[in-house]
Amino acid sequence: KSRSLERERQTSYYQRIALAEREWSANNLGRVEQLLNDCPADLRGWEWHYLKRLRLPSLPPLCHPAGVMTAVFSPNGRWIASGSMDGKVTVVSPALDPNSTTVEVWVQAKNPGQRLKPGTSVQVSMLAQTVPNALVVPASAVLTASDGGTTVMVVNPDGRAHQQAVKTGVKQGDEVQIVDGVKEGQKVVTAGAYGLPDNTKITVEAPKESAKDTEKKADKDTEK
Repeated sequence: KSRSLERERQTSYYQRIALAEREWSANNLGRVEQLLNDCPADLRGWEWHYLKRLRLPSLPPLCHPAGVMTAVFSPNGRWIASGSMDGKVTVVSPALDPNSTTVEVWVQAKNPGQRLKPGTSVQVSMLAQTVPNALVVPASAVLTASDGGTTVMVVNPDGRAHQQAVKTGVKQGDEVQIVDGVKEGQKVVTAGAYGLPDNTKITVEAPKESAKDTEKKADKDTEK
């Protein structure tokens, strides 16, 4: 009986956590706080502390010279560790492997503390091209048709969303370069565009603060 009650407590706890995450996504911060406070203190794990951190007005940025490749939370959710390693492509094989259709690439990277061992599998992210002053949109805003054509839903001054064909360029992370079709300053639908009929009247909401914006604010506060 005691085991059954404990399972029920844990199930109820994780249900509150899941609901708190949904409420945070909907920007219902008061409800998030209430749900977190209702969680039993002895069951509060890293997920509880993580959601609690999201209630802060700003989170300390993860500072790296390159993209963050790995991030982990401590069991109590109070600490986060991140890691990355810079490298340079030195050799690109001119031959294509016909079996795997892959090309062998050699990367030279610094190895402080000998953390990389022979035979170790790693995840690599390569920067192939840099485009200064590029016009970019969130990748979620770009819709790809069955014929390969790409479009976005542009929000006109009348508050209606209109489908606009675009030509895309470089993609990095969750951002896509727009080469043609959209001008700087135009608004595009970044969430819920898939299946949205053309000329639909929509309500525009302010986007949530991105990690880059948070880092910029933190830098300005430091300068002050």
